[in-house]
Amino acid sequence: MATKKNATKTVTERLPAKAPDRLVSGSQPRDAGREDWKVRIRMYRKWLGDCFLLTFCDGDQKSHIMIDCGALSGTPEGKQKITEAVEDIFRETGGNLAALVVTHEHWDHVSGFSDAIDSFKKFSIGEVWAAWTEDPNQTVAMEKKKLNQLLFDSVQSALRSWGASGSDEDQERGSAVAEIMRFMPPGGLAAFSKNTDAAMTNALSLGKQRLLSPGDIVEPGEVPGLRVYVLGPPGDIGELHTMTGEVGKDMYGFALGSSQIACTEAFFSAAAGEDGSRDPDRFVPFEPYLHWDEATWLKQEKWSDLARSYNDEPERKIDRDWLHTAAELALQLDSYTNNTSLVLAFELTDSKEVLLFVGDAQMGNWLSWVGMKFSEPNVSAADLLSRTIFYKVGHHGSHNATLEQGGLEAMTSPKLVAAIPVDEEFAHRPKRGCPKGWDMPAGPLLAALMEKTAGRVLRGDSDFPKESSNPGKLSPGDWNEFKQNTNIEEHFIEYFVR
Repeated sequence: MATKKNATKTVTERLPAKAPDRLVSGSQPRDAGREDWKVRIRMYRKWLGDCFLLTFCDGDQKSHIMIDCGALSGTPEGKQKITEAVEDIFRETGGNLAALVVTHEHWDHVSGFSDAIDSFKKFSIGEVWAAWTEDPNQTVAMEKKKLNQLLFDSVQSALRSWGASGSDEDQERGSAVAEIMRFMPPGGLAAFSKNTDAAMTNALSLGKQRLLSPGDIVEPGEVPGLRVYVLGPPGDIGELHTMTGEVGKDMYGFALGSSQIACTEAFFSAAAGEDGSRDPDRFVPFEPYLHWDEATWLKQEKWSDLARSYNDEPERKIDRDWLHTAAELALQLDSYTNNTSLVLAFELTDSKEVLLFVGDAQMGNWLSWVGMKFSEPNVSAADLLSRTIFYKVGHHGSHNATLEQGGLEAMTSPKLVAAIPVDEEFAHRPKRGCPKGWDMPAGPLLAALMEKTAGRVLRGDSDFPKESSNPGKLSPGDWNEFKQNTNIEEHFIEYFVR
């Protein structure tokens, strides 16, 4: 396997020409004669998280690339489901992976590298691909760890304050922040950095590391007919911090308000500072000399009238108002980590068709590709998007993880198929402080995907197109071809590129 800078080998599997495919328990044998495909894309499902296996077929030779392995914290039987998926991948691949791709450090993408680490240790993995942002010597890696600590300090302070408050509003706000922390690994906020870092470290230790940067081209010589273009994450820190865009132009959904943007900018400014203090008062809106210690001044006789008045009008208090941004900070750090996603365009060199895997890349990542050109003649990001026939939708279909203009709208192939690793019922489940759950998949984005693909949207929580009728925008021939290229099983969905 080589890039423009390096060369190395991969692990390749050779199977007998008629070796049977092994399926997870409960699956049915596939139709005979399905070995005429070039690539099989397998999306594991029944949870909210990412786990994909790409298999490249050339005669009796099959090579495999795995992308991510994780389930959101709180997933029912999540550890068992992930472990069963990894064991199935081991059987399917004979334990040989040409490459393992780890897009970014979020629990719903890396939990398997902790929960199923014993199973992973049985594999022979040629290389582990990750983004340049995982280099511990890079500024962004150090910044990300500092942000983790800042978030931990500020939210812990907020939760303690809300927990001690008798205010229903504060209690409700505390519950809302706690629900946001469900995106974190088991153990909640305290395990935010520790457990996810451990899972990422486990993943990176499973093979020879290759940290990829935008503009790199990977040529895996022993994976037949494949060239991989690296689009993101961007090398510019400012672009990494860009998490939202203009609705109707960049995003399929709502944008942050000015107060939220200001909060985010202040947070990043604090993180970039040299002050190593972890004092939560560094986040308050007033200078320290303007602060009064409540426990002291309320007891002083000369302030008794003011103290009585102050306590009698709780609606006018601002004591904890600065803590109300904790939930926003949590979401913004979640978005920031998404923006460090490794984005890969897998080109099938004979047909020039592209499979696009974006992790959970958000706006700054997507926007950084605009105008990107590669050393290969006439290859640009716009060109790769125009040739994309399979798009792994970012962040379970969230509104701000698919660029509109220059993104989905640039995917003009009439063969485009989209896949969303989502469990809408779990995402929408009402939560205290968040009665509508999470908007996954976002309605406007889902509608746009249905329009662009003529209805060919595969979802982790749906058996479509099995026993389904034509969505209406495909010709009978295209509909039959789509159904023939799709295999629906209990624990995964497969799409075949022929």
